[in-house]
Amino acid sequence: MIFTVVASEVDVPEAPLALSGTRISATIVNLSWIHDGDLEDGFTIERKLESAIDFEEIGQAMVNATTYEDVTIESNESYHYRVAAFNATGTSVYTNVVSINAVQETDILAFSLAEQTGSALINTGNHTVSIEVKFGTDVT
Repeated sequence: MIFTVVASEVDVPEAPLALSGTRISATIVNLSWIHDGDLEDGFTIERKLESAIDFEEIGQAMVNATTYEDVTIESNESYHYRVAAFNATGTSVYTNVVSINAVQETDILAFSLAEQTGSALINTGNHTVSIEVKFGTDVT
């Protein structure tokens, strides 16, 4: 009796969705995405400078990851990011492209108030800071 073994083909993984990014300091960007698939071996993170034509791979995230931290940026540069899932069969389509602007002189990158009771939430896009303090604290 002769048996024939046929390798089953694994599909290309589903693409991650809803890529977002936040510059949390002059030299760090946090990326996050949604991914519900289970066929990926990991994720490829690509970046390009504002002035560049082509994206370049800057790193990979492990299976089931939904975040990546880029610590290799320059404060005076603007960047574009995209993410794709991959496995042995191939690579998914890319996410939406997220743009991260260069740090401006008016950007708030760090904040501390002696009376605050938690971390400051810095929104560099709106140039605002949200803090939590004890009820009745005078912050004027």
